[in-house]
Amino acid sequence: MAGAYLNALDGVVIALYLGVLLILGVYLQGRASAGLRHYLVGDRSMPWWMLGVSGVMDFWDLAGSMVIVSFLYLLGPQGLFVEFRGGAVLVLAVTMLWTGKWRRRSGCITSAEWMLFRFGDNRAGRAAQLARVVAGIAITTGLIAYLAKSAGLFLSMFLPLTPAQCAMLLIGTATIYSMFSGFYGVVIIHALQFLIVLVAAAAIIHLCVSQTPDFAALQDVAAQVTGNPDWGATLPAVRVAMPAGYEAYEPLLLLAGLYLLRNVLFGMGAGDDPKYFAAKSDVDCAKLSLLWITLIAVRWPTMMAIAVLGVVAVGAALPDPAAVREAVAAVNAAYPDGDWDQITARIAASRATAPTELTNDLRQALGDDWPTRLQLTTRQGTVNPERVVPAVLLYAIPPGLRSLVIVSLMAAAMAGFGAWINQAAGLFTNDFYLKHVRPAAPVREQITVTWAFILAIVTAGLTFAYSATNINDIWSWIIMGLGGGMIFPQMLPLYWRRFNGFGYAAGMIAGLTAALAQRTAASMLPPVYEVLNEEWCMLLVIGVVSLIAAVTGSCLTSPTPATVLQDFFNRTRPFGWWRRERESLPRAQQETINAENLRDLLALPVALTYQVAIFLAPMLLVVQKWSHAGVCFAVALATFAILYYAWLAPMEQTTPQEDLL
Repeated sequence: MAGAYLNALDGVVIALYLGVLLILGVYLQGRASAGLRHYLVGDRSMPWWMLGVSGVMDFWDLAGSMVIVSFLYLLGPQGLFVEFRGGAVLVLAVTMLWTGKWRRRSGCITSAEWMLFRFGDNRAGRAAQLARVVAGIAITTGLIAYLAKSAGLFLSMFLPLTPAQCAMLLIGTATIYSMFSGFYGVVIIHALQFLIVLVAAAAIIHLCVSQTPDFAALQDVAAQVTGNPDWGATLPAVRVAMPAGYEAYEPLLLLAGLYLLRNVLFGMGAGDDPKYFAAKSDVDCAKLSLLWITLIAVRWPTMMAIAVLGVVAVGAALPDPAAVREAVAAVNAAYPDGDWDQITARIAASRATAPTELTNDLRQALGDDWPTRLQLTTRQGTVNPERVVPAVLLYAIPPGLRSLVIVSLMAAAMAGFGAWINQAAGLFTNDFYLKHVRPAAPVREQITVTWAFILAIVTAGLTFAYSATNINDIWSWIIMGLGGGMIFPQMLPLYWRRFNGFGYAAGMIAGLTAALAQRTAASMLPPVYEVLNEEWCMLLVIGVVSLIAAVTGSCLTSPTPATVLQDFFNRTRPFGWWRRERESLPRAQQETINAENLRDLLALPVALTYQVAIFLAPMLLVVQKWSHAGVCFAVALATFAILYYAWLAPMEQTTPQEDLL
């Protein structure tokens, strides 16, 4: 099958790209191995714009792209509002305004080390530190599984390999260069990957706009292909039409509101990304975040263009829904059990040895190109929205450009992966190994332990990947399950002085345990309790369990020492329940802190509006809704001006440009 779709030039381009990454990884090994501070935060020597570009590639991942395209394919621009849950990264608005700079002011290099700064280097602080290490490793394992599932689905459409083999090929390469190069590799290689992605994005958008009809004609085709009569609406409807397996997303407006609240709450406890710890100043935190938000807006018209091309390509490749159901029924009869994606990939890759009767039925239903078209289906007899990206590459992207797009998507996959494992490795080595196992370990041993940990967590993630039914299944659990269990333990230390390290540990472990219990029991729940598997219920139940455990753990144990709290407040300068610490400062200093905090809070609705408008406007251009796009661009321009003159400019005037810790 690969020979039919990937020519020699495609193969050379992909091999050249992988070779360059490996060479860069080995080249940067020397700088990264100079010490753990170099390996984890680049010795705080990186300029803010490079950190901002790196952040874009953290979130422009292959798995997320396939999920985003699937919802844009089903809903049109409204799909953006489903991705308020995580893909639209609304959390960045909060980290830009205050939590990023608050975390940076600690002088720490990892989120777990920050726990000692907040709670003190005592039993409570170390309990919180260990809990943060466990949580970080759990999240990273889930993210690796998320990538493995998507990479397997994507690459198996082009290579004569199963999804599992494809995932190991991609992740194995990414592991090698990420392991050697550390944070330097994350940032520098991300810059190269962003250039590749930018060129591919421009080519995809141009191809889409030049080959698709006007909005009215496109909407007619999309309604026929997806079964959604309101495809293309700009704003979220109260209720939308969704296919089998996606019914939980029908109350779109309600879910968008819930997801927005979740992002604000999560953002209020976020800001512990290594890029904020690596920033040189508060102003750099703000600038890198604003650049991050603005540049990642390019992702949305790119994904919209792929979704539009997908609507057209699927309509041409599988015009008869009855034929799709007939083909799926034949496969179900031959293989009633097992992972559908693995089964269809195996049939397509070994068509010569597949049962003759089955291949004849598939050819009759789907045509001579049945091996590829079969992999676009689900066991329920519908088109798999998560296969739209590879479908577009096979049917809508010409040779030559195809290899560039494949490389750009591989770049996106590898970029996110490198950032994830760099952060998890820092937690393990800096906050577990050096704190509890070998405090006096030499630098070479620290780097070796980091490499060993990376290999271990990658293996665990690959193992977990194939317990999931689809990409969205993993993403949903990470964001609403694991993420829901982390919201309150992450948020409360910044705003409540009485919250202590034991409360953090209790809340975090309870949240993670509840999320793992939900994951384990999900497939065994009787129908009456299946509501527990829905995203809103996961977030609510797991979040409440975590909150109760966090508050109870804090109230039943001793408060954090007053000297630790005062030092934390003096350096972080947060708002919230810090009256005693605030009033210990001179009146003029209190007024300065209050003015800064008020400015940050008032900027939040402006920042969120800017982010949504700058994402939505270019998407509307792609589907040729010109007037709607014009309104969104005007809103984006106005809110950007407000952010700059009312928030960023005052910060630049009152904050030293270089306050490197």
